[in-house]
Amino acid sequence: MTMFQDRAEAGFLLAEQLTQKNISFTKTVVVGISRGGVVVASIVSSIIGLPLIPIAIKKISLEDQDELAVGAIAPGDIVYWDPKVVMDFELEKSDLALLLKRTEGEYKKKAALLRKYMKLTTVRGRTVILVDDGVATGATVKAAALSLTKHGAKQIILAVPIISEAVYTELLPAFKDIVTLSIAEELNSVGEFYESFEQIADEDVERILKEK
Repeated sequence: MTMFQDRAEAGFLLAEQLTQKNISFTKTVVVGISRGGVVVASIVSSIIGLPLIPIAIKKISLEDQDELAVGAIAPGDIVYWDPKVVMDFELEKSDLALLLKRTEGEYKKKAALLRKYMKLTTVRGRTVILVDDGVATGATVKAAALSLTKHGAKQIILAVPIISEAVYTELLPAFKDIVTLSIAEELNSVGEFYESFEQIADEDVERILKEK
């Protein structure tokens, strides 16, 4: 099993992988999914020499299964629901409405903290390298892609250190390319692939963005 020391190491390795691909970085920005994705994205943007923009995404999960993403909220009034999870748990419209209501407050708080850095209008007409610290279900990156497309991104390349095999196949049509360091046959939690996977605070994200 591929193991990363921490998000910083994953960022260095991901940047190396991106530079080895035949990708033109002209009119390109790096977008990091807050919070953990911003840590990885900051390393990628620094090494390649590209602007960094954060994007606030809030996972919508079941009350008793926090790791399982039913959907996600993203800027531009984007609400994405995972059709498979909705079907598997037989969730009705009323259930989804309750889940959304429970999550909206946290999303708005997260978005407010990032507002002065989250200049998504700058993605219009540009290639976006969308970075997260890993993809287990795909809900957050799908919501992010929908938001970036709505904001006028020309094309989106997903760049993540680790991704589940099933989700990788499912996401391929949604992105120009998917650049990853490891595809896991089973991925229950992204943190399993890191030796150190500390909780990232809003203050940590703001410090990173102030230094850019």
